[in-house]
Amino acid sequence: MSTTTPTPTDFTAARETYRKISDNMAKIMRGQSAATRHLLAAMAAGGHVLLEDYPGTGKTTLAKALAKSTRTSHTFCRNRIYRIAKAAFTERRCQD
Repeated sequence: MSTTTPTPTDFTAARETYRKISDNMAKIMRGQSAATRHLLAAMAAGGHVLLEDYPGTGKTTLAKALAKSTRTSHTFCRNRIYRIAKAAFTERRCQD
């Protein structure tokens, strides 16, 4: 297995891609620069992100903004909801 050393051009291209995605997301999600940075870092690292917060705080909108900014589908987005009456989690896809 061979590895290649990144060149300054690679870093410049990655920085420019990050800036374009971040700027586009900022048009949709104002005041969420920290969340955007964390999402893009996880995406660059090939990791997963769990968005947890109170209802109505923009988690689905943030996921959709990332999907639109990267020209992908937001079907990766799912909500897990804890149903007290059933004492179990239910899962549903995010709505368009």
